[in-house]
Amino acid sequence: MLVARAALLLSLLFAAACRVQPADPTPVRVVGEGGFLDVDVPIERVIEEADIVRIVARGHIEDGNVGLEVDFPLPRRRANGPIRLSIGRARISSLGEESDRLVKFLAQRYGMAGPAAGMLKDVEASAVGLDDDATGPWRGRKEMKFFFYEDGPDDRYAEVYVNVDFDGHMLEIHEKDPDYRKALILAFTTRP
Repeated sequence: MLVARAALLLSLLFAAACRVQPADPTPVRVVGEGGFLDVDVPIERVIEEADIVRIVARGHIEDGNVGLEVDFPLPRRRANGPIRLSIGRARISSLGEESDRLVKFLAQRYGMAGPAAGMLKDVEASAVGLDDDATGPWRGRKEMKFFFYEDGPDDRYAEVYVNVDFDGHMLEIHEKDPDYRKALILAFTTRP
């Protein structure tokens, strides 16, 4: 009985240690210039799995904490070759209230009414690399363009730049064209 209690206590202490969260998330950078909106969310964690790289980004805006998770496909590695995060399909996943708050924030900054629903559990997009960054794994800047609903319907088609600045520890969501604002918010909140 004493051994079972000690084991339970140790497992609870270990579980608590694994869930340490930063006390004050880093502020999100928001830049609105020339009619475009750029939002840079601090990278909290980068996780490499067998065929994907998962980036968890969280930060703070005036209304509270925001965040999202992005999974990039990871092609087979070449010996000492650079990691290219930008080929094929990507998935943007919700972190719950933080992602709901991010989508609401984007809609407000876009001059739209806040969405009735929160962010979908996950959103698929095509991802295309825009650079040939040879800085190697987990360094430098990886620039990509995401395409939502490229096969239609036409009113749901949207593009957005999603860049990963490993050195600056930022996941950048940069607007490509203000004409895609409505479709982008719809991509995050409703299935066609």
